[in-house]
Order: sequence, then C-alpha cells, then structure tokens
Amino acid sequence: MKYSILGLLVAGLVGCGGGGGDSDNGGSTSSPGSSSKVLVSDAVTINEDAYKGASFTLNRNADVKTSVKILDGPAIEAYLVSEREYNAWVAITQGQQFTDAELRYYSELSISPVATQHESKWVRLEQGTYYFILENTDFGSTLPPINFKDDVAFVEYSISVK
Repeated sequence: MKYSILGLLVAGLVGCGGGGGDSDNGGSTSSPGSSSKVLVSDAVTINEDAYKGASFTLNRNADVKTSVKILDGPAIEAYLVSEREYNAWVAITQGQQFTDAELRYYSELSISPVATQHESKWVRLEQGTYYFILENTDFGSTLPPINFKDDVAFVEYSISVK
C-alpha cells in the first residue's frame, strides 16, 4: 500500500504529501456484483484545534471506501491511517502541537481539504486496525479561519467495506 507523508515545520511550510484521493496506485476494484457494508458511520462536531479519530478493524484483506461531507462550518482534512500511525499522532499532538506533527496516511482514502464532500475510490487494505482522523487544526494545508472564534465543523462520515 502506498503511503504519503505529510509533515509541517514550525515555520509553517508544508511537507510532501498528497491526499487528493485521485491516485490509482495500490487501488483495487471488486467485481461489479460485490455488495458493500458500512463499517462506521456518524455525524460529529469537531471544535477548532481538535480532531476525532474513528477506528475500525478488518479481519481479512478487503476493499475500503471513505466518505466525508461537511454539513456546516470550515473545511477540514480527513486521513486514513494505521493503528501505529494513529498512536504516534496522539502522542505528538497531546499538547496541541499540530504544526510539529508528521503523519503517514493512505492518500487514496484521505482528502485535504474537504470543503463540501468527498468519496474515495475503492482501495484494497490488508487486515488490521485503522483510524479515520477528521481534523480541524493547524496541521496540513487547511487551517481553521483566524477570526478569534471557535470555528466548529459539523461533519458526516462513513467507511464502507466489500
């Protein structure tokens, strides 16, 4: 599986990384008759300078698709990561030092920015535990507005498998 690495320097320079979800590298499409199942689905509130992480476990290799829709509020970023990467993210960002964080994510299943809605292609993942991070922080290329208000994002997301 192809990873993208996104890192930000304290000076605010964006490191390398994709996140548009348009790449076919590593992707796989199941046969037309395959049925899909929603593993995780929710509508959440994400305060400014905060994130939500939704976990799911694949008991076998499977095709996965992510979907995100902004119901109200600013653009956010959504990253699909391994359990190991999520644990590293949590450790680094505990003090809300998002600009110092690095994140290796599955670019085909991630999107930056999500301004309205996005649905990825089907991508093959190996069995394991994964996290879908929805973030409204200074990390990445999308930043909350600097207007001295708490810019809350109301977001609906789902993760499907087949």
